[in-house]
Amino acid sequence: MNIEKLQERLFSNDSNDTLEYRTNYFRDRSRLVHSAAFRRLQGKTQVLGLGESDFYRTRLTHSMEVASLSQSIAKFIQKSLDSKFDLDEIEVNELTSLLDVEDYSYLLEAIGLAHDIGHPPFGHGGERALHKKMFSFGGFEGNAQTLRILNELAEYDEHHGLNPSIRLALGVLKYPVSFENATEGVEDPKPPKCIYKKDYDILSEKLKDYFDLEDLARFFETEKGELYQESQYKSFDCAIMELADDISYAVHDLEDGVALKLLTADDFEYDKLQKLFDDAPNNLKPKISSYNNAESFILYLCGKGNKSRKKCINTLIYLMINSIEIEKDNMFKSPLFKYKPKLSEWAKELKKYFFSAVKEGIIKSAEVQHLELKGEMIVEELFEILKTHPESLLEPKDRIKVRQNPNNVERIVCDYIAGMTDAYATRIYKRIFMPDSGSVFDRL
Repeated sequence: MNIEKLQERLFSNDSNDTLEYRTNYFRDRSRLVHSAAFRRLQGKTQVLGLGESDFYRTRLTHSMEVASLSQSIAKFIQKSLDSKFDLDEIEVNELTSLLDVEDYSYLLEAIGLAHDIGHPPFGHGGERALHKKMFSFGGFEGNAQTLRILNELAEYDEHHGLNPSIRLALGVLKYPVSFENATEGVEDPKPPKCIYKKDYDILSEKLKDYFDLEDLARFFETEKGELYQESQYKSFDCAIMELADDISYAVHDLEDGVALKLLTADDFEYDKLQKLFDDAPNNLKPKISSYNNAESFILYLCGKGNKSRKKCINTLIYLMINSIEIEKDNMFKSPLFKYKPKLSEWAKELKKYFFSAVKEGIIKSAEVQHLELKGEMIVEELFEILKTHPESLLEPKDRIKVRQNPNNVERIVCDYIAGMTDAYATRIYKRIFMPDSGSVFDRL
């Protein structure tokens, strides 16, 4: 296939402006940066509740870091093609064709910036609430909502959202399975990893013009998981973004936890980390040896100030990126599906070690769980009251949508709530449900 053709836009190639000087990947990135959905990420919870500190990550800063890490991973792969990976000449040429397209760095940045724009207020609590309310109406899932924003809701095209490039759409497509196929009627509080049927149908049809049909059939295959049917494959670019996302969750949330004293040196098992350091590949040992041992590393991370903490965080990112391997699946013809960057087994264990500390010390803490549950309850109650009184409580533009399509009120309400920031959802909730809050003179 012609990799360059993937710069074309999903719905229409709207580059007929004779004054346009940007590639489609450059425009993808620009449209995202200037979109309302991207701006709202500054007011959405990453892990810790907003407003309690000005230090830790929001969804916005997390997305910016994922974009940056994605670019770093691509640079590492590009520089390592002839030296660190077990590839023959044909495989090097195929990977080069993926990495050397014009403005590839902007494409990766756009994918990283876009990957969380569909997440609702209050993190996973808000996601669970909307999933429960939308189960009988086509479902809700944060990644699915991301594609819905790109393909329909964003403001750059009247009917097609940002009208993303084909490769951007594939880059954020972490789970190529429809909500209906994923759930198969199984109802559980945990949202399935999926996309909405409308976007599934659009993508599965549009991609036929760009890929071998056998490749596409395999790409959309699923396998039964613990609860739901789960997708098995993703594009090369999406795999880079997902690696960056995983590293960010483990390492940047670790930094936030240590800086805010939610994690201390007592929360880490030195012996387990020392074994990981001892088992490190030889090319990484010089980077580790500057800390003497695991105990020294943890004390440096937790007890010697922000500069030493940042040095430790940078070291962990270095160790993980320099441990990336390339997995090949020769059942695919297209290089975009054939190659998958992944962490080595050693790096996976290192990431797991630090993410476990984050999960136990922060994510599962009573304080974070209370905030998540509170957010879940707010979203559930908002959904019910807005669905019951759409003509009086929705924004004017959404009231028009309800009048035009009264059978779609649940999706309209869902889109409205999913787009809210934590603070906006809280203000709406207080205004409706708390008698002593709200005035006709208060601006929302």
